[in-house]
Amino acid sequence: MKNKREAKCMKPQRYLRHSGFTPTFIFTVFAVAATTNSTQANDNALLEEVVVTAQKREQSLDDIGIAIDAFTGQQLRESGANSLLDISQLSPGLNIRGPFGDFGYPIITLRGVNTDGFIETLPQSTAVYADGVYLSQPPMLGFRMLDLERVEVLKGPQGTLYGRNTIAGAVNFVANRPTFEREGYVNAGYGRYNRFTLETAHGGALSETVAGRIAVKYLRQTDSPLTNLNPDVGDGGELDQVSGRLSLLFEPSDEVELLVQVYAGRDESDVWPFALIPGGEDTDGDGIPDRLCNEFFTGNVSAAQRNCLAGDPFGSGDTFNDTDGDPYTINQNAIGRHNNESVGAMVELNWDLGDMGFTSVTGWDDFSRRDELDEDAGPTTAIDNVRSSDIKQFSQELRLSSGDAAAMTWLAGLYFSDDELTGDPSFDSGGRRDTSTLETRTYGLYGQVEYPLSDDLTLIAGGRYTQVERDFSYRTNGFFAAPALQAGITDDFSDGDWSGKIGLDWRVSEDTLVYASVSRGFNAGTYNSQFIDAVIDIDPTSSETIVAYETGIKTKFANGRASLEASTYFYDYQDIQVVAVVPRGTIDANVLTNADGADLYGFETQLRLLPTDWLDINLGISYINSELGELSSPAPGTGLDSPAPFNGDPFAGGQIVDLEGESLPNAPEWSFNSSFTVTLPVNGQYDFVARADISWEDEIKRDLIGTRALYTEDHWNVDASFSVQTADDKWRFSVWGKNLADETWITEAYQVLGFGFYIAGANYNYPRTFGLSVDYGY
Repeated sequence: MKNKREAKCMKPQRYLRHSGFTPTFIFTVFAVAATTNSTQANDNALLEEVVVTAQKREQSLDDIGIAIDAFTGQQLRESGANSLLDISQLSPGLNIRGPFGDFGYPIITLRGVNTDGFIETLPQSTAVYADGVYLSQPPMLGFRMLDLERVEVLKGPQGTLYGRNTIAGAVNFVANRPTFEREGYVNAGYGRYNRFTLETAHGGALSETVAGRIAVKYLRQTDSPLTNLNPDVGDGGELDQVSGRLSLLFEPSDEVELLVQVYAGRDESDVWPFALIPGGEDTDGDGIPDRLCNEFFTGNVSAAQRNCLAGDPFGSGDTFNDTDGDPYTINQNAIGRHNNESVGAMVELNWDLGDMGFTSVTGWDDFSRRDELDEDAGPTTAIDNVRSSDIKQFSQELRLSSGDAAAMTWLAGLYFSDDELTGDPSFDSGGRRDTSTLETRTYGLYGQVEYPLSDDLTLIAGGRYTQVERDFSYRTNGFFAAPALQAGITDDFSDGDWSGKIGLDWRVSEDTLVYASVSRGFNAGTYNSQFIDAVIDIDPTSSETIVAYETGIKTKFANGRASLEASTYFYDYQDIQVVAVVPRGTIDANVLTNADGADLYGFETQLRLLPTDWLDINLGISYINSELGELSSPAPGTGLDSPAPFNGDPFAGGQIVDLEGESLPNAPEWSFNSSFTVTLPVNGQYDFVARADISWEDEIKRDLIGTRALYTEDHWNVDASFSVQTADDKWRFSVWGKNLADETWITEAYQVLGFGFYIAGANYNYPRTFGLSVDYGY
């Protein structure tokens, strides 16, 4: 059997034949359990109705002509989802990567549309909302997986009702609200690497008109799969995170409801380190790499780690590599650490005015981030840096909506937000420091109507106008930078555009909805905030737009024991904002720029089955095809004798690469997800529950030019749990395992090949983990 450190991710057929812990084994366990207990099934199970607020009012998921995946908080806990990254294994077409760890900087790709970078000033393509409040920066998402009622994933442009940064879609976190009945739960767990988790929430009536709820989540891990060969530095991989929320619900009358939330969190975990993939070769015997090595170029990562070299040309001058090829064995001069703190509040007012309803949502957040990073992944300070930022944001939304008895459903609203991002990334190599402040003010006016053309056919039409104003200041001490940039420079711009949707929902029968829509979304331009050396490069990018064409069907069949959701789409993506290698004065740097556009098309299908009372099956599949329009990008120069397109002077760049027709990064062409849950009664007092979550992803390229060494190979992931719970659902005892096949794959990657560095780094997934958990609810 291959050692897990050496084995590469195999194609599906080979994996199923040779993996030591295959999906077939889990299916066999379930089948045996099911057969021996089949006499206890009475075949009365039906699929439950799912209620969401995706269109800012309560609706059945089956009645909405949008591709939506929704997961309850209980479902997420049962699946072992601890971070936003875990949700991507449950939703077709959703891919989430986490530079610096699961909780560090989640970046969302939805149907192939994504922001390829982890610089805060880059625009996000999928907006994330927590109880109606937009979270403007990815690091703010790490504290939101707490006491959730549900998570909603809305696919396709959502500019009409959500506005800013929703050209790919939106994700809604909906927390449990206080109730006037005493209720709560405690979930405690212990797992491999000495990981302890605790999540608890308690609430109930404080008076006849006031209810409260308090929730706390704590995560502590004191060991990890990492081994650092540097004797002067710890191994890293420790986790230390806590978050909490206090909610108060006021109901002074039948018409008025006021919800107040106050929340806070802190994260002092170690940064999940990059593993080194050296890319240089020494051809003249002086010990210094002078061209790109062939192993790196062809994507033979394990050979590149053993045989190729990386360098620190501006610091120590040392070269280094990774002789063992084990991504969990590192040799780093420093272990990075998060130092993130968050505090905020949300106030929601709902007022029933009779023929219409009034809603106000106010949000305020203050988030500080400091990440110490060893990005060169080696024993020198070649690319050691600190990424720090302070985020202050305020938002206010006011909306009116039709009453429950209205023949035509409508919604209209106003939106304003003001967020300020102050960043101070500093780079130890050469002592460069880039400091910037970006203030963004957003104004929105929107409305949507649903007009019944007949008993079975409904027209949906909506539009939104958004105005974005940005003020930017920048200063650098870079020795190549223009004097004006070293002294400090400011710039500003204003950008306005419209989003909209027109669609038809056809209720073919009571159990079947067919829908079609055309929608438009846009993202305003923004500023780069690193490696600016010429004044002209301070100019912002242009706004990007998407026009999306989508058709879909939602249907239940087999007497309510099965459901099918399927959608197809085509995106016309114009002026796409991408991260590419662009000349910056005397250097080529990865910066945000505009490509001509891109075309994307694909489909998603989700099937849910209840063949018997004791078996619940979910199957999902996604296909995404993307093609870039006109875009050229210089490859980093790694030596005149390097393989094309890298064969250029290290300080002047390699060949120009024509990327037209290439696919977008960070999304698999094909992906598959599934879950299988068996629930069997035992003596009428207990239930035995077995669950398996099995997913597969096609290969994923991690940069625009498709550097083979940075590809994520296709891979399976298998998670499973076995539980015993009391029949009244109060107690649940579970044994769980994640990545049971112990597969290894790249989750994020970058390269700095030019200027004599020959450095690439990759984040890898977690190896096999397992543990126990206990749940008590009342």
